[in-house]
Amino acid sequence: MRSHFPRGSRSFCFGVALAAGLLAPGATSAQVFDFDNMVLLARRDLYTGYNDVWGFVGNDGHEYVIQGTTTGTAWWDIDDPQNPVHVKFIPGAGSLWRDMFTIGDYCYVGTEGGGGIQIIDISDPTDPTLVNTYTATVNRCHNVFGDPDRHLVFVIGGFTTMTNGGVQILDATDPVNLVEIGRWDNQYIHDLSVENDKMYVCLINTGRFRIIDYTDATNPTNFGSGWLDPTGSVHASWPVGDGQYVMIAEETTGGKVKKLDISNPNAIFAAAEHNPAPQASPHNVHVQGDKTYVSWYARGTRVLDNDLNELGYWDTYPDTNDGGVGPGNWGVYPHLPSGVIAANDGKYGLFLLRYDPDAAVFDGTISSSAGPFVGAPEVELIGYGVTQETESYRFSAFPGAAQIRASAFGHVEQTVNVSVGAGGTTTTNITLTKLPSGGVSGTITDSVSHLPLADVEVALTGTPVSVTTDGTGAYSFPDVPSGAYTLTVARYGYDVPAAMPLTISTGVLGTLDVELDPAFHYEDFATPVGWTVQSDPTTTSGFWVFGEPFGTYQSGVSVQTETDHTIDPEDQCAVTGNLNSGSPGADDVDGGATRLFTPVYDLSGLSSPHVMFFRWYGTSSVSDAWQVHVTTNGGGTWDLIDTTTDNEAFWRRVDVDLTPIALGAVAVQFRFTAEDQEPGELVEGALDDFTIYDAASAATGVELPFRGAELALAQNVPNPFPASTRIAFSVPTKGHVVLSVYDVRGARVATLVDEALEAGAHAAEWNGRTTAGKAAAAGVYFYKLETKNETRTRKMTRLH
Repeated sequence: MRSHFPRGSRSFCFGVALAAGLLAPGATSAQVFDFDNMVLLARRDLYTGYNDVWGFVGNDGHEYVIQGTTTGTAWWDIDDPQNPVHVKFIPGAGSLWRDMFTIGDYCYVGTEGGGGIQIIDISDPTDPTLVNTYTATVNRCHNVFGDPDRHLVFVIGGFTTMTNGGVQILDATDPVNLVEIGRWDNQYIHDLSVENDKMYVCLINTGRFRIIDYTDATNPTNFGSGWLDPTGSVHASWPVGDGQYVMIAEETTGGKVKKLDISNPNAIFAAAEHNPAPQASPHNVHVQGDKTYVSWYARGTRVLDNDLNELGYWDTYPDTNDGGVGPGNWGVYPHLPSGVIAANDGKYGLFLLRYDPDAAVFDGTISSSAGPFVGAPEVELIGYGVTQETESYRFSAFPGAAQIRASAFGHVEQTVNVSVGAGGTTTTNITLTKLPSGGVSGTITDSVSHLPLADVEVALTGTPVSVTTDGTGAYSFPDVPSGAYTLTVARYGYDVPAAMPLTISTGVLGTLDVELDPAFHYEDFATPVGWTVQSDPTTTSGFWVFGEPFGTYQSGVSVQTETDHTIDPEDQCAVTGNLNSGSPGADDVDGGATRLFTPVYDLSGLSSPHVMFFRWYGTSSVSDAWQVHVTTNGGGTWDLIDTTTDNEAFWRRVDVDLTPIALGAVAVQFRFTAEDQEPGELVEGALDDFTIYDAASAATGVELPFRGAELALAQNVPNPFPASTRIAFSVPTKGHVVLSVYDVRGARVATLVDEALEAGAHAAEWNGRTTAGKAAAAGVYFYKLETKNETRTRKMTRLH
């Protein structure tokens, strides 16, 4: 790598790439949601996909929410609903569908992904524990329900030992050791609810609603003649509680919630109906007291009275109102004593809501005193735990006084006192003062050919902007607050150079050109040589091949990539299975593992060997792991250097320091594994732009930049974190500094720094333990940086 400072330019130092006006890679823009008579208490989005939701009151008196995800269940303590605490995650079979029900001290979880019924002990709600899995007569199912008074678990829509997928009745008298005692298997049942020894079942395949009497649970029988829904899409039900009416939801585009009069089971009829949008579909319906709550896919959570007049809503899925069946709010749970409503959106995660007919609105705009924003400003309604990234904000709130905090990159943060009356709207427009700024630009070229390089990732640390160079190799950060930074660059096929410090001065656009040295080895799979494939004898499809990938999709969401990672004109990569079908199951990995082996490389000449590659991994299972191993002894032993079980159906860059494993090694080989274990699930993988380079001059890490006379405290990394996390900060002058961790009560949990420090950048680690050496509980914490004159505070979340 060679850095060039053209005559007349400012001198700069070096770092990783971000483009003006774009969010940094991995950043997500907070959505602005539509609402009426509903207040958002908190939203949590820690996982990649969500489904149903349930709740219960623990033995400690706290309220808890069980959040279904596509890979397991997340457990939340919502005793303080504006600051929910993540308690634990329990993995399960990968599936779009997951359902759960609690009886006493146990929760029962089923899924269409297989693996039976998970039995989870919740007697200690702070540590829910998987204690058994029932597989005797159940593998996969669509839903789980129960009768707590009679200790019965209903398994719905299963096919393992049933012909039609009706309902299996399990005795939970011994809650850990379930026993099947009865079943009704005349037709497929999609969902059901119960009341007074009656099941209200939804036969979606035949479009009928039926009542089944299970007074004798060993021999459930039809009760009455049932009711044929004209739409043919009866999906979910819930009794009103009076024995006279049942609410049903029709899962179909334009479907409705209907109130069925069942007073005469031989002459059931629809007494009322509701649909807020002609193209939307409801999913599940619940009744609590005098209100009906509906998870209405693209229309979010709707609150109705029991005559089906709409009282309020929170649209959890702002992308569209016409999503039909599928996208949006999957489940709602309104039965907690506090009145908190838990809603789970398939894309946007967990919402904790409260219906309030007096709910009010704070809205307004955020503008800059000079020029446009770089990235969206962040607006927070203080005390609600809710933020939005937008220039036009809108918050729901309880009547009274509040504070709105607005901030944006390159601007002075501002907090405004506001108040609103019952049902009213207060509009507050805020103008943020822009900080003095300058900029830097340059060109990235090949050090051998001196030609410009496209697709170089360039980042200016400490900023929310990033850029990838185009065909001219140019990058630019034209509007950055004055101060000290580091610039980093990275590109496949080249050495990753050391981070370069630079100083941006007010009103000056500096220039920094960088030349990148070609890497020790680079493979773009246009004409791969020496790569081999070995697979298990049981593997039936999805073998590693080389070629232009054909994409696969599930409900419009990409599973296998449609394009390689390398920029045009090259269009080849390594990919598992490659039928041109568009179906994710047509040629995915099935029956075992497929392994891709590199040639053997002599890395003895590298002072700091690194391997970099881009991977794509689409999966629906937590048991099927992407794995990368390396050997230095001809396959005698293999070291794991990269793995994931997450559904990461996008190109992710991976960079691994091989120095501890392969320094001086003369025979280094890599192995890439994609595997489908029983029960079979979706597994699709791809690999591109495999690079081995010498990082002898590369940075091992980037500290928070020192920005002149500014006390700065960075967001901890990672966040949320399960064990330990790193906190970077900078201080403007030499002096005594204290960095402490506090819990939500304001009690000091740990002191990380308490000493005199030099001016500049620093960092500290928190190992998740208290001053007494005990493991801190999972939950929200605050960390505070204090000097003689100033303090800075941020929030972080510790996972179980």
